[in-house]
Amino acid sequence: MYRTWMRFFSPGPAHQRLGLVCLGVGLQHGALPTVGPRTLDHHVAVVIRSGAGWYRAADGRRTTVTAPALLWLTPGVPHHYAPDPDTGWDEGFVDFTGSATAAYRELGYIEPDRPVVPLSDASGPRTVITRIARAARRGNPLLEVETGAAVHELLVALRRARADLAPDGDQVLAALARDACTPMSVADHAARHGMTTAELRGAVRRAAGCSPKDYLLGIRLGRAKELLAATELPVAAVARRVGYDDPAYFSRLFTRRVGVAPVRFRARQGRTVPGGWSDRVPDPGDPPVIQSSDTPWTGPAQRIGLTLMTTSNTGTGAVDPDVRHELDRLRDSIDNIDAAVVHMLAERFKCTQQVGRLKALHQLPPADPAREARQIDRLRRLAENAKLDPAFAEKFLNFIIAEVIRHHERIAEDTHNGRPTHGD
Repeated sequence: MYRTWMRFFSPGPAHQRLGLVCLGVGLQHGALPTVGPRTLDHHVAVVIRSGAGWYRAADGRRTTVTAPALLWLTPGVPHHYAPDPDTGWDEGFVDFTGSATAAYRELGYIEPDRPVVPLSDASGPRTVITRIARAARRGNPLLEVETGAAVHELLVALRRARADLAPDGDQVLAALARDACTPMSVADHAARHGMTTAELRGAVRRAAGCSPKDYLLGIRLGRAKELLAATELPVAAVARRVGYDDPAYFSRLFTRRVGVAPVRFRARQGRTVPGGWSDRVPDPGDPPVIQSSDTPWTGPAQRIGLTLMTTSNTGTGAVDPDVRHELDRLRDSIDNIDAAVVHMLAERFKCTQQVGRLKALHQLPPADPAREARQIDRLRRLAENAKLDPAFAEKFLNFIIAEVIRHHERIAEDTHNGRPTHGD
């Protein structure tokens, strides 16, 4: 016995030019029928969340598949696979194609020579597949673009979930990123981490799909762009800050990779830097800077039509008592509404926990794309009637649905393994 849900699409020529398009999506569970032998003309990522089975390659070699795992079905490569008839498996699949697949193969995100890939955790990729399934609702005007964008996200999620890359690969990349702007050679970086240059190259290639030199260069140039855009530092000073003692070499390298010289890049930003920012660039965690002078600020907020407000025109930073009273009144109301929202969400999740136990008891799939699509349509209508942005309402519901599915998956796993289930 098995359950299956799937949808297939036919993107037009304009969508194909985006570089990556989704051709279909499906969610299946149970003792599914054998697939193949067959050969496809497009890619398919089959994410197996639970269960076991087998995969047979064109040369007849049979590989045992144990969840969590990924099956790569690539164009022109014969394949043949099936879940174990006694245990079955739970899978989600996405069909896709496009010119961008060549770049993903070059970066190591898609591996035609490695059709069975163990995963450390299937929850991340499965969440993306479920989101594609929700986008596949009938009449979605953004279907092709929304699902195509999600395929990019799926490839990233699959890369992160690979069991052979975590956690060592991430640790190497984090260490390189930390020291990227230090004037060190690749050999110096390798020695710092107790590795040979060849070992470092292999680790970075597996984790990032590029050489250590390209990985470091990307970080350095990104930092250089930030300094050029947000400060008045001379190009030579920018070069030194990102690890280059020779400003001429840095300028040639920047121009070759970015396409414009550093001074041209700065001019294109078209911004006037407030005084006091010449020596450093604020970190993302820094508090916002409020300019108290009468000099107009032409920073990013003004360029997108925002107006900076102050609580007083005295320049002292004091807040008018009447303004403070009104702020306190409004914030009290917001706090009360937040409390009500939290309590309502708690009640909602109590109900969804009961739904999850009922599904697990009767072996129903945790996700129900058809109902999710109806709920999204319903919430968008309610939002419009309430003068609330429907897109925001949809994002909010998608977040809740993802959390509910995660709870249902855990309940199903606990039920399958004979563990007691607990509400959140």
